[in-house]
Amino acid sequence: MRVAERVKQRSDLVLRKINMAAWEDEIKLARHIYNEALGPLPDYVPVSDDEFLTLAGSFKPILDTDMALIAEVDGKPVGYALALPDINEALQHVNGRLNALGLLKLWWYSRKLKRASYKIL
Repeated sequence: MRVAERVKQRSDLVLRKINMAAWEDEIKLARHIYNEALGPLPDYVPVSDDEFLTLAGSFKPILDTDMALIAEVDGKPVGYALALPDINEALQHVNGRLNALGLLKLWWYSRKLKRASYKIL
C-alpha cells in the first residue's frame, strides 16, 4: 500500500494497460525495456524481436489486459508488469498426459486457477 501511495503522488509517472490493438508495437516496446534493463549483465545476449514476439504470442490467448501494464515517466516507457495465470496449477492434474482426456482436464482445471506468475521489469 505504501508503494501504491508513493506512485499516486508522482505526477510524471503513468501506468497504462497494454494496447491489444497495437500488439506488435507493445511487444517490441516490452522487448526494448527488457534488453535495456538486462543488457549490463555479464554474458547477457539480447533477445530479438522475433523471439520476443513468439514468446509473447504464446501467452496472448490467456492475457488479461487489466494485468498487463506499462509504466511511463514523462511519456517515456520505463518498465512493465505482467501477471499470467499459473498454468502449472492445472498441469498437475494431467500427469504429463496431453491426450484427449488430459486436454479436457487441463481445460477444466485452468478455469479454476488461483495463482499467478508475475513478470516485472
